[in-house]
Amino acid sequence: MGKMVLYFGKLNLVSGQLFEVYNKKMSMHDIMFNVLTTIQDGASFKKEFKFQTDDGEEVYVEEIKYNIAIKEKTDTYIQGYLYKNSKVIIKNFNRVTKQLDHKRVDNDEGVEFYFDVFAEMVGYYTANRLGHKEFREAFCGILNKTMKKYEYVFELEPYTEGLSLDEIKSDLRNLGTLQRIEIKYHIPNPGDEILERIQNNGEKLENYKKANLAKKSILLSAASKSGINMDSEEVNKELDEIENMHSSMDAKVATKNAYVEVNATNYNGVTMSTKEKKPIKKEIKNIIDFKEACADVIKRRKH
Repeated sequence: MGKMVLYFGKLNLVSGQLFEVYNKKMSMHDIMFNVLTTIQDGASFKKEFKFQTDDGEEVYVEEIKYNIAIKEKTDTYIQGYLYKNSKVIIKNFNRVTKQLDHKRVDNDEGVEFYFDVFAEMVGYYTANRLGHKEFREAFCGILNKTMKKYEYVFELEPYTEGLSLDEIKSDLRNLGTLQRIEIKYHIPNPGDEILERIQNNGEKLENYKKANLAKKSILLSAASKSGINMDSEEVNKELDEIENMHSSMDAKVATKNAYVEVNATNYNGVTMSTKEKKPIKKEIKNIIDFKEACADVIKRRKH
């Protein structure tokens, strides 16, 4: 295998234990230690997908199985492969009927991953039949199923360079006539320095705890074809709130770690998402460099 591009995901706890961390009744280290010691080789997850035949006339349900094969496991990281087993349709020319016959056969697809457990980061690459979104959903599906006894729930989001508030507003304006803006807030899983500040003063995050919320969404929808007025006080008030989740986190830190996500759609259906802007990635020339490259990128990150 030649050159490949590595991508990274930030693992975020989205279940109630995070509030216990804020209250110093639990620690993220203990939670992630449970993850490290519990997840085992062969852990799997199944999901049903609906597909349409090539002619569009029939819809059928297909079960896809994902599992992990652990290559190396230490006291800080897990390296291995995430495999996908599904059926694909192949076509063979039938010399008798002079037509293409369709046949569904089993197919395995897999990609390698490097999971730095205590940094809550996953490095990976993609394959033709196993892209970004599917990898992240499958990885979390396996992880959440494995950690069910602890009632932990995680999400794996794209790790990016993050966007400042001014950059977000500029990107929204550049999208043109906006029909929809959605701002999603996730309770943060920050590094030690920010976590200590949250523990000492939760600020607005206390409201999440009181309401027992892991997430909150704000939807702005245009009343007419003329679109959302980006110069209005109401719109800017909602966007400015991105900076106010906690005084220790500006918009760049929040979007970098997927604690805040902004999605927008314009009049022509063109979309923008902060999750897709400036992804952290690294190109390697040979698969032998995979682990070292992942470890290097994760080591240099700050959140």
